[in-house]
Amino acid sequence: MKVKFKNTWFAPNGFRFRVGVQNVPDQFRDMIPSSAEILPGDYVAPVEAKGRRNKRITGLPETMSEATEMFAMIADGQIEATE
Repeated sequence: MKVKFKNTWFAPNGFRFRVGVQNVPDQFRDMIPSSAEILPGDYVAPVEAKGRRNKRITGLPETMSEATEMFAMIADGQIEATE
């Protein structure tokens, strides 16, 4: 069964289930915390929509790694540079 956890939960066998949607064995159905939500069997997690390919950068990078990544994306044509 699929369960959506709001907090990390340790099953009686010591297995850790992290926050989010997890597959849990049916034997733990009666032990799941009340903050968790049991999802229908045909539940499919929503896919996060990606932005458009040529988005504009409006802010300056705060770190050198962000600057390096930004310049690489500009060189690959994934983003447009602003003046």
